[in-house]
This record gives sequence, structure tokens and C-alpha cells, in this order.
Amino acid sequence: MGKVTDCVHHLRDLFHAFCLEDFDLISQKAQVIFRLEHEANLVKYDIRRDLVRRFFMPIDRVDVLEVIQTQDRLADLSAQIGSMMMRYPLSIPSSLRQPLQRLFHSGMNTFEKVNEITQELDTCLKLGFNKLREEHIKMLVSEVTYLQHECSLIQGNLTQELFFHGEEFSHVTFYLWVSLLELLGKLPQRSGHLAQRIYAALDVL
Repeated sequence: MGKVTDCVHHLRDLFHAFCLEDFDLISQKAQVIFRLEHEANLVKYDIRRDLVRRFFMPIDRVDVLEVIQTQDRLADLSAQIGSMMMRYPLSIPSSLRQPLQRLFHSGMNTFEKVNEITQELDTCLKLGFNKLREEHIKMLVSEVTYLQHECSLIQGNLTQELFFHGEEFSHVTFYLWVSLLELLGKLPQRSGHLAQRIYAALDVL
């Protein structure tokens, strides 16, 4: 998860550059994310090879592979957001700036909570599972579900605001904004999917 976490964390720098409308800086930050996403892919392949050589695991290999694949989708998403912001420079209307920041930071908060879950899972894999650790992970999953719901509401309100001011944009710009909001909305969604995937793996122990 380390490389995936690095990849997602660099979205903060990218988003800051986007809010500054500094398109050279956006390109620089996006390139960093592209590199980290590639490194995350290499780590994923190494882990898959290592799983083949392991005879005994506390979690079924299929579940571990599902968790890894779901983590990888977060790295992929980070690269997609980077590509979108780099290739299609957008100026942020004043009406969208504050709700856009709320959506982004709420999505990042959801990811950080999931990052706590993956760290707990790593601890369990190294030191062994017990009831207390499993219950703590399940509590964190519940918190992620709530945060994901909050993000969904924020995204809905922001999309409504975008459509309300739709006549102020060209057709191309409006389409690009809709696409960008969909990508940003996928951050809490995929974070939530990862939390649920881990929960499902623990539920069979």
C-alpha cells in the first residue's frame, strides 16, 4: 500500500497547483504521480509473485489479490486525475471553488481513514489476528462508510451547482468539469470499496 499511498498523497500537491491555476506546476506534479503509479504497478507484480510461493496465509490468497487489485485502482485513479488536470487546463469559477475544495478534502479524508485500515491489516498479517484488532478494523470500516456518504452528498451538491451555472460554460468546458467531478468523486468511492474488500476478507476468518 505504500506506493499507492504516496501516489494518492501527491494529489494534494496537484490539487493545490490546480487551485492556483499554475499549469506548469500542475504538469510537474502530474508527472510525479505518473511515476509513482508505475512504481505501484511494479510492487503489485512483486507481491503477486510472492503470494505464489507462500503456503500458509491467515487470509485466503483470492481475498489478498482482491485487496491488492482494489488498491491498484486508487493509484490508477490518481494518474487519471493528474492526466485530466494536466491535459485540459481549467479555470475555477468562484461559485465552484469552495465546494470543489470540500469535495477534494473530504475524499482525501476518506482515503486517510482507509489507509489506517490497511496499516492495521499489515500489522495483523505480521503479528497475527486477534479479536481486538479485527473489531478495530471493522469500526474503521464503519467510519469510512459514513465519510463516503458525506462525500456523495457534497458531490451531489457540487454537481447541482455546476448545472445551475451551466450556461456560463462552453459545451466543451462543461463536459470537462463534469468529467473532473466524476473522477474526484471516485476517490472516496474506491476508498470505500477497499475498506469493504478488507472487511469481507476478515469476515471469513
